[in-house]
Order: sequence, then C-alpha cells, then structure tokens
Amino acid sequence: MNDISSQSIKEFLNEIAAPTPIPSGGATVGLTGALAASLGEMLCNLSIVNKKYEKFKEINQKLEELLKSAQEVYFKLIQTDSLAFLMLKDSYGLPEETEAEKKLKNHRIIESTIRANEPPIEIIKLGSKLTTTLKQLTLTSIKTAISDIGVCATLLNSTIKSSWLTILINKRSLQNSDPSYSKTIKEIEILKDKTLDKLDKLYQEIENELN
Repeated sequence: MNDISSQSIKEFLNEIAAPTPIPSGGATVGLTGALAASLGEMLCNLSIVNKKYEKFKEINQKLEELLKSAQEVYFKLIQTDSLAFLMLKDSYGLPEETEAEKKLKNHRIIESTIRANEPPIEIIKLGSKLTTTLKQLTLTSIKTAISDIGVCATLLNSTIKSSWLTILINKRSLQNSDPSYSKTIKEIEILKDKTLDKLDKLYQEIENELN
C-alpha cells in the first residue's frame, strides 16, 4: 500500500478497488472517520468567523482543535490498519508441521489479531468522544449548516458499526486468548451500543428540526 498522504482521492479510491488485500474495509473506515471530523471542523471554522456566533467563539475554537486532532488520528489509522492486516496475514502463513510450529503459529495469530483489533477499537473510542462534540456543535455552530452535523453523525455511525464488524470477524481467532481480553471486547461493545444510540437520537433531532 502506498503512503496515503501523498495520494490524491482518486488514487486512493483506485487502490481500494484494486484486487489486493489492502487497503480494504479498515482503511475505508479510517477515511470515513477523517471525513466526519473534517466536516465538523468546517462547522467550527464557519462559526468562529461569523459575528453572530461571537459569544461561542472560544468554545468553537476548542471544539475545532478536538476535531482537527481526531481527523489526524483517523488519517493515521488508515495506514495502521493496513499494516496490522499484513501482520495477521503473515501469521496465518506460518508453517504448522510440528507441534512447536503449531504452538508458535497459534501464538502469533492471537498476538497479531489483538494488534489488528487496535485500530477499530480506537476508532470506536474516538467516535464516542466525537459524538459529544457533535452534540455541543448543535448549540454553538451556525444553524444554517445543521444538516452537516447530521452528515457527521451518519458518517460516525458508519465508522463505529464497520469497526465493530472488524472486531467480530477477528474474534474467531481469539478463542484461546487471555480471558481479560474478552472483557475488553465486551466493554467496547457496550461503548459501541451507547454511542450508536446517541448518534441515532442526534440524527433524529436534526431531521425533526429540518422537517
């Protein structure tokens, strides 16, 4: 996979469409999260320069900083997810002719699967934080662009659901992992459900306001 920071949007889309294992779903989710954060940044910046929202300027500046940081994290996760997938793929390719090789392969698969779960887990955690940020924006950003907050909420909803699918498919390789890790996954599932519920309510509030 090429360095996405040096690619145009069209080049990255072509790379996703190519018959290669990466970039794939995880990288696409990272880009979707970055788009959501970028759109939120735009709302902050439009409000910061609007004199009608002068009283919210300091708050919007802080929200803009949070969204800018989130955008950078999501962007980096595009590359991180792809590298983690390659490590997992290599683990499945290890030999297993002897008992020692089987034991080593199983260990490497579990290890690389946990590593592969790190990007989607971080995406869900970050999505939860940004959901709170979007809710604040409904109070401090320009009302003429409230539909864009709904777009942000929809994009975040997609990133969280998609990341959870990655975690689910990886669970198949973690049956023999440390039980404490299963607790971690359960905690992420709870966070995912709570965040999706908040995003659904936020979207519905915006839709109701526009109707």
